[in-house]
Amino acid sequence: MLQAAPQTTRPAAPSSSRHRFENETFRGRTIEIDGNQYINCTFIKCRIVFTGFEEGVFDECKFIRCDWGFSGPAVSTLNYLAAIYNGLGENGQDMVEGIFESIRRGIVTSGELLSSPTVSPPASE
Repeated sequence: MLQAAPQTTRPAAPSSSRHRFENETFRGRTIEIDGNQYINCTFIKCRIVFTGFEEGVFDECKFIRCDWGFSGPAVSTLNYLAAIYNGLGENGQDMVEGIFESIRRGIVTSGELLSSPTVSPPASE
């Protein structure tokens, strides 16, 4: 279940503050993943929160009955995408689907996304 976590206002941490967790098991905790790296970790009944200030990195991790939450800029981005999808009709839906297709293809590293198809307005009668 995706839910918005309470808003936080903190500056992005410098990349030197990254923490690396390897072969650890987290149980029943709230984990803010920004700026951290998790290698071969297991998360059980945790709440995983992404704020959008820095990327969190996962490699060979397992998630068992975890909830995912978003806060700060990350939840703002989700709200913006929802507004486009629901407020711009078919053009907005195509744009958001194009973004998801870019994510599925793994081509969002540079911030550029697939273009949404051009949708013509209906012909007037």
